[in-house]
Parts: sequence; structure tokens; C-alpha cells
Amino acid sequence: MHTVTFGLPFNGVVPLWHEDGLITWHQSDIDLAEVLGLGLVEEREITEGAPAGWSERVEVGRLMGNILELKAITPTGKRAIKDVGAGARIGISDPLPYQEAMGEFFDADAFSVHIARMLLRGARDGLLTVFTLHESGNPQTHHLLSVSSTLDELGYMYFHLVTMVDMSEVPSWAGYSKSDGVTSLDMSINYSDLLGRAEINGVETAGEALDAGKLISFVRPAVDALLKPGFPFALGASVFGPKQA
Repeated sequence: MHTVTFGLPFNGVVPLWHEDGLITWHQSDIDLAEVLGLGLVEEREITEGAPAGWSERVEVGRLMGNILELKAITPTGKRAIKDVGAGARIGISDPLPYQEAMGEFFDADAFSVHIARMLLRGARDGLLTVFTLHESGNPQTHHLLSVSSTLDELGYMYFHLVTMVDMSEVPSWAGYSKSDGVTSLDMSINYSDLLGRAEINGVETAGEALDAGKLISFVRPAVDALLKPGFPFALGASVFGPKQA
């Protein structure tokens, strides 16, 4: 059994980063986009390279053959893995070539909803979310996009996007700023503006829930930056926040 970290899920596939830098792609028994990147899974805390008083946090799991073991980050994380003690064991496929993992099309909508939920988690917890591009066999990562975020008492969320990717001709980045090769964009939205009628089995209820269409529209600038290099199968993420006690 060895420790792995995770890439961004896509098309029902999760990339696993191994300790030697190798990337493998796997289908799993559950949709890991409902679990990863949302503050539910055990994290490794890294202080090296982080600002004073802060740390980088990377989600980790343990892999043994075709079994991926995940643990909840806290006892309250039971939604993710149900078992806060030994963790949950999830069956995964044999490694897939990335071409097979991508399939005939890329499900950009599902990917966008997942990225939006990650940014909402960042705003809720006051975190800096950093997205990176990976190359299989190379443990070094390449910075792609950073998103700092805050949430005020009225429910407004403020996001500051920073990338070295040229976004000057991308419509969703209208109003961007650029300095020394770094492009930035500020955006804000109230949490309530992302809600719509909740549905159960396709039937509307009296409650509200996050609306997929609104999430996709809100997160478009971030997704456009992430997909600009053209390698959606090799993206990862971590968060930075105040050092944990």
C-alpha cells in the first residue's frame, strides 16, 4: 500500500499522482467528484514554501492494487466516506491510457460544476486554491491558476484569479488586468444567486439547492483558464490556509 494524491476528476475518471511523479487514470465505483476537493478527505499539510503561518494542504489516499482507501478529514466528514475510523475502501479500475480516459468527448459541464464547488469551499474557509498542470513521470508541477477568496457576512463571495496563461482574447476574462506577464481578474457573487429550486427525481421541491447552470456560468473564467493549455486530464489542485494547530 502506498500514498497517492489526486488530480481533478473528469469524465468519471480520477488521476492519481504517485510518489515518483507517475500519473495513472482510473474509473472508480463512486463518483469521486462528489468527494474530492471539497474539504471532506484527509489532507497532508506542507509548510515548506508556504507563507509564514500558512501551510499547503493536499488530499491523500492509500492505494493497494485496485483498492483506494480514503479517510474523512474529521468525524464530521462522514458524508464523504461514512467510516471515520478505518476509512472507506473504494474499488478502482486498472490504469487507463489517458486517451481512453478522455473518451470521445470531454464533459465540460460536470467538470465546471466540480470546480465551482471547490471555489465555494475556498470562499467558505478563506483559502487560496491553487491549480497546477502535471506531467507524468515529473514530480514538478506547473502553476496554472490561483484563486484567493473571501466571504462576507451578507453572503457575498469575492474571488481574485491570477494566471500566467494569456487570457487577453478570452471573452470570460473581459476586464482583466495584466502586469509583468501575470493576468488577473476579480469577480464576486452572492451565494444566494447560485441557488435554484431543489429537485427530487426530477420533481421540484419547496427547498433550494445549488443550480448547475448558474454554477457553470459563474465559474467560466476559472474553467477557461484551466482548459486553455488543452490538458484536462493532467490537472491537480491544493489549498493554502492558516497553519493548522
